[in-house]
Amino acid sequence: MVRTFKRKPAAKPAAKQTVRSKKAALSNPFLVDKDRVPHGRLILIYGPPGISKTTTAAHAPGSLFVCTHDEQGIYEALDAGVVPAELKDYVITLDPACSNDEIPRDTGHPGWVKLIETMDTFLKGGHDRRTLVIDTTSGLQTLCFQHCASVLYKGDMLAQDGFMNFQEGYRKAAEQFWNAEFLSRCNLLTAAGYNVILLAHSKTFSEPNPGGDDFLCYTPSLHKGGKQDSIYEYTTKTCSAIFYMGTHTRAEAENAGRKSRPGEKKKVKTHYGFIGVRSEGWFVAKNWFNLRNDIPIGDDAAETWANLQNHVNLK
Repeated sequence: MVRTFKRKPAAKPAAKQTVRSKKAALSNPFLVDKDRVPHGRLILIYGPPGISKTTTAAHAPGSLFVCTHDEQGIYEALDAGVVPAELKDYVITLDPACSNDEIPRDTGHPGWVKLIETMDTFLKGGHDRRTLVIDTTSGLQTLCFQHCASVLYKGDMLAQDGFMNFQEGYRKAAEQFWNAEFLSRCNLLTAAGYNVILLAHSKTFSEPNPGGDDFLCYTPSLHKGGKQDSIYEYTTKTCSAIFYMGTHTRAEAENAGRKSRPGEKKKVKTHYGFIGVRSEGWFVAKNWFNLRNDIPIGDDAAETWANLQNHVNLK
């Protein structure tokens, strides 16, 4: 676990930049600043356990992992040697969630405080990291709720006027802390040219099917709360892409191209991994990059990242 970043050597003084005159700005208001930093990406990747979300994100350029206490995937990947070995120095683990009777009073949850401090340090620059990975946002929201309970409700979750009163605490946590503190910093990081990858678990819900049995749909495991100002709504609106990592089952003819023989199976089922980039009937996804076709999951995490990078232009 690390608390600081490796500093770059002192850079040479930058050459004097040409200042746009007011006259030029008035004559051409769409004049583009050639020194503008390319905008980074804010991407949410979700899916079932074991689909390689963590190992794929570990191959992003210059990753720094911020993990909730119950997420051990990056450590297991490091032990297995399937992710870059340098990452062992770039993993920060947040303090675990508290029991309801141990939430700090007024001072905030230490895990949430550490997250915000880490993001602020990342934003200051002077290090060699390019991508901030949050593993996972599904676990992080619990820290957000407890931080809100600490700051606004004196650490009380269950009292009549506590966090859970008429679900009001969830709305305040989403608005005042998740959106105003966490997502706003994600936007600042991408504006500064960094990438932010949010990993999340998936959960299922039943979708009515007028023609037969209802079918299961996959969605990020983020709190909805039945209102527009929820963690789910703020996150899905803010991210430039939401990708679902999953598997397809495809039935293929075993005897394709020839006549079947007695007793021969006519169909075999094969499973293949994919990254869904647009919402289908059975999963939620979106992107601002005009992607229309699924991105294939490779034979290993490095190949999967290369496929993703080629489509989304992550640098």
